[in-house]
Amino acid sequence: MIELFYHLFLYAIIDTERGAEVDELRKIMGLGNGYKVVKIEEGSDGKVKAKYIHVETKSSKCKCPKCGKYTKSVHDRLKSVKLKYVKAFEQVTYVMLSKKRFICHKCNYKFTEPVTIQGESKSISNKVEQKILIDLRNYNLSLKYIAEENNVSDNTIRNILKESMANYPEHVINLPRVISFDEFKADTKKGKYAFVLNDPIHKKVLDILPNRKKNT
Repeated sequence: MIELFYHLFLYAIIDTERGAEVDELRKIMGLGNGYKVVKIEEGSDGKVKAKYIHVETKSSKCKCPKCGKYTKSVHDRLKSVKLKYVKAFEQVTYVMLSKKRFICHKCNYKFTEPVTIQGESKSISNKVEQKILIDLRNYNLSLKYIAEENNVSDNTIRNILKESMANYPEHVINLPRVISFDEFKADTKKGKYAFVLNDPIHKKVLDILPNRKKNT
């Protein structure tokens, strides 16, 4: 897959008219049919080399968020938005996303089309956010390392972590001052003994794991 990705990047850089190769690149990047890779450029981001993948939306109509009617009238195309993307061959990569602004002639409302590649008001792509969440599950990685690896700030990592834990129980986000743990015989498919974590002061069971292994 990496070798294929490499050759597709070369094809795209040399000749963006190679429709099949560029379309395959779009699929590998995880972009849906509503997007089109226009061109790929190499440049710099400060002192490091970077790849810039120019992407356009292909939507021909859009639903008005004000009145709910569909419109095909494109008012204009906005200036490309620079989104941080996952690295390509250890090179910093950006998606330059060009979005259209539609106008609804029923209510005369102008609006920007919604996209799936980024969250609302965010400067990173969803793919980067997904990778950050995967990295956060690795307790051997520091927040600083994850930030540097994904070309984002430490605060961005903290904000993503807070958002992902918004619906977590309070005892998961903030452990009590005193905790106790023990094992008990469970005979589950994952192990003979299970692991239980308690809050002895308030007499609450915080969590039960199916086995007592470190990687659980």
